[in-house]
Amino acid sequence: MVKIVVCRFLTVVMMSCATTEQVTKASEGTSFKVDSDRKKIIETIVSILMDDGYTVNNINEHYGIISTAPNKIPTGKLMQKLGMPGGAFFARSLDPEMSIVEVTANVSSDGVIRLRASVYESGREYFSGSPEQKIDYLYSSKLTNYYENA
Repeated sequence: MVKIVVCRFLTVVMMSCATTEQVTKASEGTSFKVDSDRKKIIETIVSILMDDGYTVNNINEHYGIISTAPNKIPTGKLMQKLGMPGGAFFARSLDPEMSIVEVTANVSSDGVIRLRASVYESGREYFSGSPEQKIDYLYSSKLTNYYENA
């Protein structure tokens, strides 16, 4: 009986640790280094974001900051882009659920890129509640990885 209780407790603790790590990683984004000029990196990131339909609302070449305006994307198309199962089915929906996506990037002078994509849960008002409660961490993490490899 004691072994069962201890095993259940350890399982809960391990799962909560994994969840906390995933949430932190998704909300912080990712960092990586490239060997290129800051201006070329910024131009490339802006080009990729605009090709994907984002409106880039802030480009600061001096500090290396790029941010997009919130972009509504049908959740099915987002799933399809990320290679998630069921994406093609949901993308064909006549009344699609929408996800709101924002992307920010910071390019340091030595070529280190810090990239974060935030996908907000569909079906919720955009400016209600705190952002931590609205972010879909799974989609945010997958979209950040998608742009890291773009």
